[in-house]
Amino acid sequence: MLSASMITSYVLFVFFLLAAFFASMGLAGWISQRMNDPLAGYWVISGGYALLGIVFTILRNVLLKLPVMNSMVRNIYSNSDGTNN
Repeated sequence: MLSASMITSYVLFVFFLLAAFFASMGLAGWISQRMNDPLAGYWVISGGYALLGIVFTILRNVLLKLPVMNSMVRNIYSNSDGTNN
């Protein structure tokens, strides 16, 4: 059961990752066309991803670590019928 869930999650992640990649490439091409520079859009998009990476690195405890820890604790202390004590 767990492996089927993990495989499904992985396949969905790959599809969304590919969609994000092609959307980024399309947006970069559109920005390049609007700026009349063949590389400007790609620099703008990569700068946006770099900025997101910096923000995520700074806020990783709030955005990732604490919610995952809280979810794990809730799962540990929940009953088999799904209710929490």
